[in-house]
Amino acid sequence: MAANSIEKMLDALSELRTIRDTSVQDIDAQITQLQTQRATRTADQDAAIADLENRIRKSTIARGETVHGTDLLAVYVSGRVTWDTKALDGYAVAHPEVSQFRITGEPTVQIRRDTSDHKGR
Repeated sequence: MAANSIEKMLDALSELRTIRDTSVQDIDAQITQLQTQRATRTADQDAAIADLENRIRKSTIARGETVHGTDLLAVYVSGRVTWDTKALDGYAVAHPEVSQFRITGEPTVQIRRDTSDHKGR
């Protein structure tokens, strides 16, 4: 598909999003007002919850296993293993046999608002 066609679809998407967002501005304002009221009412409880959650996380990590409460779980997840891809790519040049273990996922696309100074290029 030609880039020009994608550009036109992006412009159409932007226009649709603008129309949608404009049609619900009054609702969004009400939501913002209600969220502010909620935050004000629950500030003390939210702070206590955050503190207790932090203590539970630290204690669960120290214990090293999932802990079951009556209604909630503190699920222990071991640390994620990562590799220095740049260094391994360099190593693979001298040791090509390691390349068989490399897996490359499918490409993805993120659609974002263009805040750059080269819009429309």
